[in-house]
Amino acid sequence: MKHPLNRFPAYLSKRTTGMGRPGSKPKTSPKAEESEMPKIAVRKNSTKTPKPTVTVTDEYVVVDHPKNLEVLPAGHYAVRVGSSRCNGVEISINDQPWQSCRHAVGYWWFDWHGFATGTHQLVARMQKPNGEYLISKRRRCKVV
Repeated sequence: MKHPLNRFPAYLSKRTTGMGRPGSKPKTSPKAEESEMPKIAVRKNSTKTPKPTVTVTDEYVVVDHPKNLEVLPAGHYAVRVGSSRCNGVEISINDQPWQSCRHAVGYWWFDWHGFATGTHQLVARMQKPNGEYLISKRRRCKVV
């Protein structure tokens, strides 16, 4: 398949040979010039992707403690998760299987122990009354 710009050097050489000295009249008219120029068509993709709809609700789940990028001592740590009304909360540490949290004093708690030093990622999810899950933002912390 030939590219439309492949004809451009021939057009350019023809155009420059027809030019005279400054002040002389060109041999071709401007209309003829345009008809000789290579035609380049740009087609825009007309398929538009639908924008995602965002519904605002008062449901939430968030890992309250540890704070993001908080440095924790090795040993034992009680992770605190806050959530709206739900049927249960689970937590996943470093993308491992979900583990249940216990409810006490208005929060959900997970007793985290036996963890290695280094950087860890925590994600909580709650089960809504209708059975769907709502997942929190990823929370990172460092154990020394």
